[in-house]
Amino acid sequence: MARFIAAQFIVTLVLTNILGLVSHAAYAAQSSTIAVIYPELVEPYRGVISSIIDGIQEQAKEPVKLFPLGNGHDISQLAESISRDHTAVIIALGKTGLGATERWRGKIPIIVGALLLTPDNNEEGVAGISLAADPELLLARLKQLAPSVKRVHVVYSPENSEWLVSLARASVRKLNLKLYSYKSNDIKSSALFYRDILEHSQPGEDAVWLLPDPVAIDGRITLPLLLRGAWNNDVLLFSSSPVQVKRGALFALFPDNRKMGGSLATMAESYIGDNAAHMKNNIVPLKDLQAAINVRTAEHIGLSISNEERNNYELVFPAP
Repeated sequence: MARFIAAQFIVTLVLTNILGLVSHAAYAAQSSTIAVIYPELVEPYRGVISSIIDGIQEQAKEPVKLFPLGNGHDISQLAESISRDHTAVIIALGKTGLGATERWRGKIPIIVGALLLTPDNNEEGVAGISLAADPELLLARLKQLAPSVKRVHVVYSPENSEWLVSLARASVRKLNLKLYSYKSNDIKSSALFYRDILEHSQPGEDAVWLLPDPVAIDGRITLPLLLRGAWNNDVLLFSSSPVQVKRGALFALFPDNRKMGGSLATMAESYIGDNAAHMKNNIVPLKDLQAAINVRTAEHIGLSISNEERNNYELVFPAP
């Protein structure tokens, strides 16, 4: 009898351990849920958010739960869902998505996307991918398109764009370029800098990098004057905006929304589990990019863009 009881005890102990392991594994699986918080928007912005979410769902290895935020959304209901689903990491899209994550800062890793982020406004427990194009990729495309360019000029506000200019300084040397940067505090100062740059530029040797910086460039006043001056002086303009290319800049690198979603998923999953405790507040520039080019501007400044080369651009202006 004693042997029988002992045997029962061992079996019970083994089963308890096994069930405990299964239960722990099940909980761990539950706790790997990725929550995606995003605003419900009208077109064309809805399509952008949808493409990002598609990329997240395609790339994510863990279950993804979507939380759309409409007007007058109830944060308490969102909180209940986040808790119930044992959410391991949150991807917040846009300003509305980020704003809704306030109560989880420092508790659940938060990855931010679909915003023009800077490391300067980074918050505790938050990492993300900015909409700003990686300067190294922009400069590499410039050198590929126009090998004769020697100098790159950029007007910027330190608050918005110091980090991008710093990244560019680290990249120009290996591309055999020189970077000239001009700190500006307002649109008027920026306009004066652009005037001086254009007056002293050499055709084919100078290029101007237009940052996504509201202090550096204004679409209604500064940009038209700059486009006209660049055209008259054969100065190359490049940016992160297809709209600026359509208006006359040579080329731009802009977000590939679906691939960006995939990168957000990869970043989010890197902070699941034990890595959450070691989360670095890290904002990186966007590397998932598409390209736009203005062939009329290219011809004007003496660059020949073959049909084969045009196939490397998602957008070509003027439209064929």
